[in-house]
Amino acid sequence: MSTLKVSTISPLGTDSTKTITIGSAGDVVAGAGANTPAFHVNNKFSSDLPGSGDQNISDSTFTKVINLVKLFDTDNAYSTADSRFTVPTGEAGKYFFCANIAPNSTSDFDGFINAIYVNGSIKASCRTRSEFYDNLFTTLVVDLSVGDYVENYVEQKSGGTIAIRGDFEDRFFQGFKLVGA
Repeated sequence: MSTLKVSTISPLGTDSTKTITIGSAGDVVAGAGANTPAFHVNNKFSSDLPGSGDQNISDSTFTKVINLVKLFDTDNAYSTADSRFTVPTGEAGKYFFCANIAPNSTSDFDGFINAIYVNGSIKASCRTRSEFYDNLFTTLVVDLSVGDYVENYVEQKSGGTIAIRGDFEDRFFQGFKLVGA
């Protein structure tokens, strides 16, 4: 393998698109240009994969959202044992996370909160005060250090127990390291 070291890369000739192609279709970016670590987890991707279905949420208590199926996890940084992403060694930086949940209820309730926690504290949340199957999609951009951890929690206020849906399109958690931020 050879190494190419340059100060500037410019397109050749009169290329009006100013496009520079490195590699070919299907090549994978590694190193500083890759959006890794990256992960996407849900409760069940399809009916033939394991998953526990709906998750019951008690009234007025933040409860960790459990996602058991990894669609991908580039650095093995998401633990299904404790439903948490932990920044690996050498991967400090800015990260983007998003979490989605949906109540599985046609009952009236006073509120549902979908929250992203960092090191045990809420850093972003989304709230609904309606009923039925509203999706709550929460995003967060945050600067993280090695060993910091990120989790998804939900709280509901109905006076009883309400489940969050277990379908893969209604319950997922994902994140990745931002490049160049």
